Amino acid sequence: MAKEDKKINFGDYPSSRKAARKSLRKNAINKMRISKIKTAVKKVLKAHEKTSSIREDFINAQKLIMSGTSKKVISMNKASRTVSAMARKLKLLNSAQMSKS
Repeated sequence: MAKEDKKINFGDYPSSRKAARKSLRKNAINKMRISKIKTAVKKVLKAHEKTSSIREDFINAQKLIMSGTSKKVISMNKASRTVSAMARKLKLLNSAQMSKS
């Protein structure tokens, strides 16, 4: 988005102007957090074969999700569902690898 798109109606008081600036900064930070979470989750869920790095990817994604939950970026229920889906995928890859052996 261009800076022109982010014009907001500032209030008459300095505190309301500051609150509006803080809101814009917080919005940008939250978008960044959500983007990192989505990228990490996709990396785990799109894995086609078990590699040594998928376990680290799972742990990293889980940390990001829980951090997002504590920062109120995503809800606890969504976080639990996502971690559960990633765990199922990891278990499926493990069982597939065991059956190949």
